[in-house]
This record gives sequence, structure tokens and C-alpha cells, in this order.
Amino acid sequence: MHTFGTFFVAILAATGYAAVVPTKIGIPDQGTFSVRAVPNPGFQHRNGAIALAKAYNKFGKAAPADVAAAAANATESRLSKRTTGSATASPEANDVEYLTPVQIGTPAQNLVLDFDTGSSDLWVFSTELPSSQVNGQTRYNPASSSTSSKVAGAKWSISYGDGSSSNGDVYLDKVTIGGLTVKKQAVEAAQKVSSSFTSDPLDGLLGLAFSSINTVSPSQQLTFFDNAKSTLDAPLFTADLKHAAAGKYNFGYIDKTAYKGAITYTNVDNSDGFWSFTSTGYQVGTAAFKSSPVTGIADTGTTLLLLPTSVVSAYYAQVSGARYDSSQGGYVFSCSATLPAFTFGVESARIMIPGSYINFAPVDDSGSVCFGGIQRNTNIGFSIFGDVALKAAFVVFNSGDLTLDIPLSPRQSQSATPGPCRWATLIVVIVGSKAGEETERSCISRLRVTEDVTDDPPAQPSSLHRAISPPARKKSKATTTPSPFQLTHIRDLPDSSNADTVTLKDLLGDPLISECWEFNFLHDIPFLMSHFDKDTRDLVKVHVVHGFWKREDGNRMALQEEAAAWKNLELHNAPMPEMFGTHHTKMMILFRYDDTAQVIIHTANMIAKDWTNMTNGVWRSPLLPLGPQPDSGKPEAEEESEADEDFGSGRKFKSDLLSYLRAYDARKITLRPLTEQLVKYDFAGIRAVFIASVPGRHAIHDTSQTAWGWPALKRALRRVPVQAGKSEVVVQISSIATLGGTDSWLQKCLFDSLSLSKGSSISPRPAFRVVFPTADEIRRSLDGYASGGSIHTKIASPQQAKQLAYLKPIFCHWANDAPGGKEISKDTALQDAGRQRAAPHIKTYIRYGTQSIDWALLTSANLSKQAWGEAASAAQEVRIASWEAGVLVWPSLVAGTDEAIMVGTFKTDAPGEEAPSGAPSSTGNVVGLRMPYSLPLQLYGKDEIPWVASNEHTEPDWAGRVCLRQ
Repeated sequence: MHTFGTFFVAILAATGYAAVVPTKIGIPDQGTFSVRAVPNPGFQHRNGAIALAKAYNKFGKAAPADVAAAAANATESRLSKRTTGSATASPEANDVEYLTPVQIGTPAQNLVLDFDTGSSDLWVFSTELPSSQVNGQTRYNPASSSTSSKVAGAKWSISYGDGSSSNGDVYLDKVTIGGLTVKKQAVEAAQKVSSSFTSDPLDGLLGLAFSSINTVSPSQQLTFFDNAKSTLDAPLFTADLKHAAAGKYNFGYIDKTAYKGAITYTNVDNSDGFWSFTSTGYQVGTAAFKSSPVTGIADTGTTLLLLPTSVVSAYYAQVSGARYDSSQGGYVFSCSATLPAFTFGVESARIMIPGSYINFAPVDDSGSVCFGGIQRNTNIGFSIFGDVALKAAFVVFNSGDLTLDIPLSPRQSQSATPGPCRWATLIVVIVGSKAGEETERSCISRLRVTEDVTDDPPAQPSSLHRAISPPARKKSKATTTPSPFQLTHIRDLPDSSNADTVTLKDLLGDPLISECWEFNFLHDIPFLMSHFDKDTRDLVKVHVVHGFWKREDGNRMALQEEAAAWKNLELHNAPMPEMFGTHHTKMMILFRYDDTAQVIIHTANMIAKDWTNMTNGVWRSPLLPLGPQPDSGKPEAEEESEADEDFGSGRKFKSDLLSYLRAYDARKITLRPLTEQLVKYDFAGIRAVFIASVPGRHAIHDTSQTAWGWPALKRALRRVPVQAGKSEVVVQISSIATLGGTDSWLQKCLFDSLSLSKGSSISPRPAFRVVFPTADEIRRSLDGYASGGSIHTKIASPQQAKQLAYLKPIFCHWANDAPGGKEISKDTALQDAGRQRAAPHIKTYIRYGTQSIDWALLTSANLSKQAWGEAASAAQEVRIASWEAGVLVWPSLVAGTDEAIMVGTFKTDAPGEEAPSGAPSSTGNVVGLRMPYSLPLQLYGKDEIPWVASNEHTEPDWAGRVCLRQ
């Protein structure tokens, strides 16, 4: 589950009355403390280019060439509030730099640190530094503290955008701030600092972002706040920063005298470790407010306000004489210019930054030209609401209530005249587990996450009460096309149930395979390698793409150990920007010695269990030949097209697949060698649509880019023709995550997307069913309880109970012979798929019409927000957590003719030669679709609930085993 919080905003009331604050976060009698910043006597003066370069440095981004050059040429002292070597946390124009006193060790050693909500390390100058890297800073001496203890093997290291770094070792010691003490706080003692820090007039930095981005390895350490918050009356802190005066941090309470106003709310996202939120728009001076969402982080460790180029340009267009000066690396203007206020929105709130705050500093000693406090965020990837913005606000950061409060008020102490509206942010962290996916290899696996579904299910249409395969009565002959999807071979089923199935050896055993790129969630490298041809497996170049990014992750360490045995195998770590996302894609891309390539998309983990007795599905492209190489420019196949006729083409499939693969290179080069090879091949033989998910935030309506998640479904399905009349969409999955206490997301995002079709405005909305096994089906499956470790949902919490309530009416069994299920009419023809006892790990989404199947999707994506994406934000963006991949097909696309229908096939891939009723003519094409489950579907009985892997199951399975909770 993602860690989303809520951002509360209190707008300044004209009457000046104080905002109402929940009593649980009012000022308490104990469990609180305050600490006031003090003037730093070592502070001299600011330089805008240096401040801007440090912001890039802080977040590990290379500064644009002109910014880097301007910073390098600056003669002023390096002015920064942070010693992470990164940011521009200097105060506004005419301010003095302020730091915060902290006591470390026994007896106490007094240091002044920068409090930084943009990082998560507490690191300090130490006596372990060479004297050449110290310039008057007070150094922490762990040897002089009777309470210090070195953390064996622990190291920290921070790399910066200019290529420099800082690092050292780690001690546990007593740390006291404002009277509150953490007895065993991780203190990161610097053994090396970047030269840029030596001139910084501070002793260290105290990070107040989320512990998930702490840099200590092999085990991350908690921040001071995370260690202390359980002792506070409320798990929050406030940053009361001020213009031209010392600010103050309060911990454990909100000082209601510091703001006035009413409260509104907005979402906060800490998935990247920062206090991130989305502004609803901006206003320059007295111009109209422009609804143009901007996502950024609240960072007390950065000085400037860094925004998208379009917003910055719009601001300086209203400043007389303002210009972008490449020699200074940013926008400059006359120091005597009157600057308009800049206002940004937080939901309905409007936070105004006075123009005087934006006049950052003169660029030289003449004092005639000044550097702007608002600059471009080029190449950073997000906006940064630094001190220029935060000093116009009272900010509350709450990690315990899933809320973020922003009361807006004037700064009464600064001026007799009304000041700008101030905002307090109360941020709450949702503590959640990972997406409901396969995480263990035993029957006692623990569910990582769950998601939720919908109320008010539609009525079951007749299509599921009768055979979907061709009727038995005699019809005219039709051309037939075998199913584009195949099932995997089941070891313990008879040959009659395994016709036309696929083994892993079938996919990988060809000695002509020269290179394999294997994408998955779980990997067993010896198992993978054993399925290549025995004479060539030492020669095949094998690339394993995984999502285990934490160095101490047991899965990652196991992969590294297994990979070490193969000189021809290389591991590639997929970028995982969302904390609770997974690399869930199941795909293989093969290159061959005969100059062909093949794309395989499937639903099985690369472990023996999934390829033995679990039902899984496979889609294979034809062998793709090398295509004609363009003389120059972008290959035609890579160009985006939104034309209806292009959807489903090999050209479009190639374009979308390459876009997906290039997304892995967003942070560092990961898959470029693959894309550089794959672009050379001709995809014309493919008749399918690539439907995938890429972690991050994506514009929903930007048709110039490949869509991901549920917006990709919407974009594709609105081009797919369907039959008139009633229809039903069956969602069959192996995991259901937490979708919400109501069915809003399920209905408005996923089901609305699945309902679309070509001409859907005149078609009735489909009914929906969800196929998911019960404990009885798991007990009777071939592997018994062992198969249940790969199938997940939860029903224990109040929210999950609500989810169960709206899912229950649409739940159907995987095996339609459940003794506790709703009775199937005896007049209904039964269609046996041969997989009743092979528990499902396959994921399919199929739309059934009155006569045949309208379309089918085979995918790795389960029923979850992580897989398909959250609801659209105010910015019309979708936020996705996981990597997923799937293939969408429909009859006319597969057959290559409009006179085609698709019918279910059972225990075979090939449809019968007799054209069923509904075929458009005697020359029509009948396309098969290999059914993973038997029909008709069987609804749950009134007392039945879905299988829950994390529950204890004391009723023995068919082999006499029970499943107990660890």
C-alpha cells in the first residue's frame, strides 16, 4: 500500500480568528519540546548561483552547464544551511543564516545543525576528518563520549550531482534537542567531506524526511524524529521559519497562536522519502489564478523555490527588465525592481509569497542586479518548495495521522501590517505492507498488501449460463485461428488436460537462442538456466531484470549469490521509485542466431512452483525478423500514433514496448543495450496491444506519450468493437489488494476503463464478476495449501471488511464444482477447462458478449491500485507503483478481418470448424481463446469467503497438511 498522507490548509480568516485544530494535536502539558534557531556568526553573505547549484547537488542531479559555471565563477563564500553538500538552504534576501543547537554524547558536545526536511541523515563533522577538510566547524568526538558505541560494519555515503561525495562511519549516541533525548540515535561521523562543505559555517545536518531514504548501509537507520515520536504527545513537528528573524521548531504539538484560519486538505506522498504534495496552480501578482498542478517537496534544507520552466517564465514575464542570464545561471532583474507576489495553491487554499521574499541577493558587490528566489527546476524531476516559500508559511509535519494541516495566517510579529497567508502542514503517514503479490515460497507466506473492490454488482448475463465455445449444432464451415494465449503445462494432470500447453523448456530450450532478457518478480537462477539447451546454456547471454533494490534484501542477496555461478549472466536492478511497488512484469525477450527476435509475455514467476502445478498463461510473438534500417532520424516504428487503425498493429506494439523499456533508464542507464538491439527488428507480424504499467506519475491526456495503467486500458478499449446487448467482464486474478473502504476506485477507475468500447456511448455498461478461489479450492488443488502462498487477499481490518462486503456479491469460484457455492442450474451446459485442481496464478480480463467473446487481456496485473494506478489527481495524473506487462487481443485483430468472432476453447487451443451462431458469414473466421477456468461461473455461497493466505487453516488439505500462521 502506498504511503499517501493528507495535506491540511487553513486559509487566513478576515476576522483573524484562530483555526480550529483537532484536540489530539493541541498543545499538551507533556511530551513536547521546542528549539529556537540561533544566529550563525560564521555566516557571511549569499550568492544565487551557488545556492541554485547546491540544490542540484543535494538531489544528486548534474546542474545545467550555465548554472555550474556561474557557481564555479562566484567569488562569494559558499552559503548553505546544509552540510549534505547539496542545497541552497540560505535565507531570503537581507536575512542572516540561522542554525539549530543540538547536544550529542556524554558529556554533551554542542553542535549547531541545519534541520532539513529534504534528507534523512544526521551527520556531523567529526574528529575522524583530516584537518584539511575542517574550517572552524565544531567536530563530534565519539571517543570523548561515554555513551557512544560504534555500529559494526555500518557506513554512510552521499553522492552529489557534481561527482563529489561525503562518507563515514556510524555511532549510536545520546542526542538531545530542546530537552528531549534519544539515547541511541544513529550519528553519522564524517570521515570525508566534499570540498564544497569545508567553507560551510555549520557543524552538520539533521534530516527530517522519511527514514526510507537514510543512506546508512547495510541497515538503514531511523531519523531523530522517527526515534522520538513515540514519546511525543503527537507524532508531529512544526517548522516556524521567519523572514529576517530566528525561526523555531516545535515537536509534539501545534502552537495555535502561530496561525489563524480555516483548514482544507490535500494529499501528501512520501513514497520517495520526501514530504511531497501537489500544488493546484499558481498566480502572479493580481492576475487570475491558473490551474496548472505542480508536484514538489516541502524542503527546509533548500533556499530557493524551484518550479517548472513554464511557471518561472510566466512569473518573470511580469517583472520589468527581468531576463535569464546564463552567466549567473538563472533569472536576474534590477535590485530596485518592484516584484509581484507569487501565490501557489494547495487545494482551495492560496499561499502568497511577497515579492520582497523573491529578491534573493545581489549578483555582485555593485548591488544593482539581483538574483531571483524563484528559479527553474530543469532536470531535477520535481519542484522544490524551499525557504522562499516556507518562510511565508507555518508548516506542520505529522507522521502519525495520515493528514497534513496548513493553517494560514499573517506573521503578526514581523510587521504591523498584514503579512502573507501562512500555511501549516500536518502530514500523516499510512503504514502499509507491500502489494498483494507472491512473496514467499511456502504455504505460510505472508500477505504483503491487499486492495479493495465494488458495491452494487451488475446482474449476471446469460453468457455465463451457457457454453461460450461453438454450439454443437451444425453450422457452415469457418476459417479457424488458434488461441493467441496458451496455458502452461501442469505436471500432475493427464495428457488430456495438457493439449497445446507450453513448458518453460518449449520457450527457452532452442539452441538458436543467443541472448535472453528475463523480467520477473521472483527468480530462481539455477531453475532458469536449467531450461536452456544443455549444449548452449553456457553461451547464452542471460540478463535478469529484478526489483530488489535494497542491498540487505534477502531476495537480492540470493540472486547475487546464484548469479555468481554463471559468467554469462548479468543482473539488472529496475528503478523502484514507489516505496510499496514491485517489479511484477513477467516477460522474456529473446534474440537468436538466425537474426530473429521474440517477445514472450506470461504470468509465472521464474520459480519451479509456478511452472509445475499452478495455472499460468503465455503469449508469444511470432519470430521477428530484422527490419530495414533507417538512414537517419527516429525509426518509423518508434513514432507515436493515436490513429484508430494503428492500435493493435505491430508498429504500435513496438513503439509502446520500447517506451516501456526506456522507462527503466529514467534514473540511470539500465536497458539501453536491449532497446538498441530491439529497435532493429520488424514487429509487423504482431497483432496485439501492449498494455503495461510504469511506476511514477503520468499525464492521463497526453496522447503524445504511451499511456500506462488504467488510462492505457481506456485508450485501447475505446477502439475495440463489441457486440450489441448485454455483456459481462470477468476479472480473474491471483491477488486482491486494498482498494478502499468504498468501491469508488474500482468502479470509477478500473471498471469504467474496462467498460469502454468503440461506440460505448450507446452500449449498456457490462456486468462484472471477480474470479478468486476459496480455502476449499486451495485445499483440493494439486499442491494443496502450498499453492495458497501465491494467492493473496485480506479481510481482517475494518476497511478490508467493507471491501469484502462489496466484493462478495460478484465473487465467483475458480473451480465451479465448489460444494459451498451457489448451485448451478442443471440445464446449463458445463464446459471443463481442465484446470479445476490447478490453482490460479494466471491473470485474465475477458469481456463476454451475447454470442461470443469481445476481447481478452492476459497480464501480470492483479486487482490493485499499485498495478493499475491511483485515481486521477487534480493534475489529471495517474500514479502507479509497480511494473506490469500484458497483452490485449480481440477477434478482428487476431484474424485480420472484421468478419471474425472469438470463442472459448476448452482443453485445446483450436476452436471447432463449425461456425457458431453469431459468425457474420459462412466465410467468417473463428478465433479460439484458451479458457483457464470452467464455465459457467459459480457464485460464492452466502457463508463463503475468499482464500486468505495469512490466516491459519487447520482443516487438512487433500494431502493431510494444515497451514499455520508464523
